[in-house]
Amino acid sequence: MLFHPGVASIRCKDCQKYDYNFQTGRRKKFAQGTQDRLRVVPPPCERKQGCPKGGPEEERSCELTDANYATLMLFMANESMAGGCLTEYERADSLVRRHFAILASVYQEWRRRREADALAAAMLGR
Repeated sequence: MLFHPGVASIRCKDCQKYDYNFQTGRRKKFAQGTQDRLRVVPPPCERKQGCPKGGPEEERSCELTDANYATLMLFMANESMAGGCLTEYERADSLVRRHFAILASVYQEWRRRREADALAAAMLGR
């Protein structure tokens, strides 16, 4: 959900009930305040463009577990310290190396997209 942080904070059952701003992850405000989703406005998972999570059936696979969070924090610490925070055992662990390789490719793509967005904004004068 790195590419869709607003969506990451929204529970599917809440999205089914309320209309959300996917950029911020907050309920949309109307003159009357927040209100239930209109029946004629289906949630994003039921629309053609879909939802980054897929839908309620896939929601659990998009949650950040404690183990995944710990791996992410270790990866980020390792990145910031140029590999100096891993023990010899962790460096030799094939599972750690495989997970770090996946995280590195995801972060590389995220950085590439951020740079492209910044360049496009600069070119368009935003």
